[in-house]
Amino acid sequence: MKFKASKRIAKLSFLHLVLILLAGCGVTGLINLQSGNQFAKQDWHGADSSFTVPFEWHDGHVIINIALNGQQDLRFALDSGAAATVLFETEKTKDQPLSFEMQIDLQGRKVNVVNDAEITIGQITLSEMTIIQVPIDQSPLFGSYDEAYFDGAIGFDILNRYMTRINYADKTVTFIKDSSTALTSTEWVKLPMAIHGRIPYVSGAIPNQQGQPAHYDLVVDTGAPDYLYINSLLATDFNFPSSYFESNTKNFNGEHTVKTSRINYFQIAGTSFENIAVHDLPDFEDDNGIGLIGSGLLRNFDVVFNYENGYLALKKNIQFNPQTFIDRSGLQLEPHRNGGLVKGLGETTGLKALKIALGDVVTNINGNKINEINFDEIRGLLSSEAEHVEICWTSSGVDMCGTLVLQDRF
Repeated sequence: MKFKASKRIAKLSFLHLVLILLAGCGVTGLINLQSGNQFAKQDWHGADSSFTVPFEWHDGHVIINIALNGQQDLRFALDSGAAATVLFETEKTKDQPLSFEMQIDLQGRKVNVVNDAEITIGQITLSEMTIIQVPIDQSPLFGSYDEAYFDGAIGFDILNRYMTRINYADKTVTFIKDSSTALTSTEWVKLPMAIHGRIPYVSGAIPNQQGQPAHYDLVVDTGAPDYLYINSLLATDFNFPSSYFESNTKNFNGEHTVKTSRINYFQIAGTSFENIAVHDLPDFEDDNGIGLIGSGLLRNFDVVFNYENGYLALKKNIQFNPQTFIDRSGLQLEPHRNGGLVKGLGETTGLKALKIALGDVVTNINGNKINEINFDEIRGLLSSEAEHVEICWTSSGVDMCGTLVLQDRF
């Protein structure tokens, strides 16, 4: 994900590979998984027609608390791009007793198909589920327990069953039992939403080669932390800007180069985001769309997913900001127990002047100690218009500090 795309691309490749490998399998658990857990049971506890849970905004993800097989307070990303529910091996989940049906080899990485999982979110319990478990030493997302800042991801398995509203401004998620429940405000804009491969798509517009709006389908992906991701090879009559910077990312399919730039606009739900930050994902394969709309953009709205009635509803919220931001430091930081792990280094003058290396942990920026609560806010300083930031980091057990000069990168 991040530049910010590295984890995101890894997750997409992982889920797509799972679905491809499961095609044609006849084992009951695999059929359950491939069908979106059609054999799972669902229970709504209590008389209330809806309930609301808080979420934590962490590394551009909507993190909610769930219980799995009775284990409380697991941190799961509510990820509309997750066609299957995934459990990562983390410090919390490493001793979780699981019913393994089989192991799948994904490009040399081995993950497990797990049966009889039970997940509880507030008043909802989903039981007899089949999920995927990823051991820590097989994960393309986390290299160690210190990096594993959430325990799993759930998307289709919950969104397909209940109307769901994400209030990004209030940091709450509301689950609604009756999908025919009306949206009362006239400010809501409903968009037709198609589901392909258990992933939601809506239409948005980007400028074609003549500068006119060209409409394409894109994944609505609450698990993608940035604004907009496009595979320019899939978008006919569109040219990615010639001015950009590159970042490298690694996933199940190997190493890839991603371009980052800006395009003149992106239009959705009657709203235009001008000069929007965009990433070009040349290895993103999709037969139904050209890219992803991420939470960086979605968080400007209240968002309602209604799978049963085939729509996505958007309403501008109080934190609406059409401006988008791009890293000016060259540092690719991911969450770490002790701060921000350096996962990538760009070719910037500021970084060349410092002795920061891959694998170092940034602990402090502008006097602010980095933790899981303020990670996004403090990392955002690296995308600010400031001339420089004061930064401290740990390298091979040695604490170091310096001034990092920021610069526009294209």
